[in-house]
Amino acid sequence: MYVDDKLLKEIVFKNVFNEDQEAIDIIKSIIIENIAQGSVSYIMGIMANPSYEILNIGDYVKFEFPPEWASSECEVDYMIDLGLFKDGYIYGQIIKSDTYGDKFSPYHDKMIIDAFVHDADGQFKKVERKFPTHQLIKIDKSNIKYFKYGSDITSTSRKRMGDL
Repeated sequence: MYVDDKLLKEIVFKNVFNEDQEAIDIIKSIIIENIAQGSVSYIMGIMANPSYEILNIGDYVKFEFPPEWASSECEVDYMIDLGLFKDGYIYGQIIKSDTYGDKFSPYHDKMIIDAFVHDADGQFKKVERKFPTHQLIKIDKSNIKYFKYGSDITSTSRKRMGDL
């Protein structure tokens, strides 16, 4: 049976928060039993951050640098030099939601992003990664130093070290 989103919002969710609703405990149990853990994390993350902004394809985001990403193509010193790292955050751009099919869902618990890193030569590079939606913070492209200077960033620490 297909249920329209508007109907779901007006009837079910309106009543989930109404303790006088008959069978409210059963309704809550059904929701709890059937909601994906990723969705619970997403909901809790948004509740903890009331200023959270919904993401769309093409949006620029920042997110905390995952230490497990540290590699020869994701070294913090070079990322700073390129303007791709600031205050513990790195940047990326939303490609799509991690859903089945081609339909984008801004409410999905994970997004596929192009993370902005560098290659072995210290040059800007995009790497596709999956990331929890609630950990992505929407920003304006102008907040990413690399895009302010782009080709004007002429050296990284790696290049300067090679010049010695």
